[in-house]
Amino acid sequence: MNELKVLLVEDSERDAALIVWELRQGGYEPVHRRVDTAADMNAALDSESWDVVLCDYAMPAFNGMEALELLRRRDRNLPFIIVSGHIGEDLAVEAMKGGANDYIMKSNLKRLSPAVQREVREAQERRDKQRVEHELRVAEEELSVARKVDQIKDEFIGMVSHELKTPLTVIIGALSVSISEGVPPQEANELIRDALASAESLTVIIDNLLELSRSQQKSLSLKLKPCDVSAVVATVVKKLQGKSARHKLVTAIPSDVPLIPADSIRV
Repeated sequence: MNELKVLLVEDSERDAALIVWELRQGGYEPVHRRVDTAADMNAALDSESWDVVLCDYAMPAFNGMEALELLRRRDRNLPFIIVSGHIGEDLAVEAMKGGANDYIMKSNLKRLSPAVQREVREAQERRDKQRVEHELRVAEEELSVARKVDQIKDEFIGMVSHELKTPLTVIIGALSVSISEGVPPQEANELIRDALASAESLTVIIDNLLELSRSQQKSLSLKLKPCDVSAVVATVVKKLQGKSARHKLVTAIPSDVPLIPADSIRV
């Protein structure tokens, strides 16, 4: 026999026993719990998982529509079958529109086991479909994130390549010219100073990359020391000015700006 966990919303112990007997005749071994109030039904749903809810329509303190509404607020897939001795066609249609899966007359319990088998199977199919759809959405989101990461990596590599190439080009050009024959010593010294400045800029870029790596590992640290804001600004302006001969960068910094504790590379 197949085990079946049944929540019986039924006020009659006799009728509950008949329902359990009919399920056994249909090849099930019911593990059941009987409730007949909203509080008891809530407690049963909280404490265990169920394969099917079989519910009487008319009870002294509770009715089938209230039980159906209570269940559907919590679980859209758990099969809910009304098993009633007195339910008209209008009420049965209303219950089906409200989310009931089927209704069985107590005078015709032979229909119960086939209906339970069908609804339990279809509920499992719905859960499987939802699980597959969820897994598909997760996979699509992960793929989208992976593509975005690849795009960012490509852009980052392009940016880093450009940032490294610029000072290297200056260094190579300046040193090549400075060692050429016929270059005056003063001009050669100026070119060497330009190469040194570019080499220092290259060091800063590499330090930034190392710091970025550390920040990804949550180990980024600031090296605070007295910092001359004017000197930092002048260094940045000189670097940026060299990238465009069409623009003139102008700064205005008061002469009495005090030293501040800062990490000059981060600034």
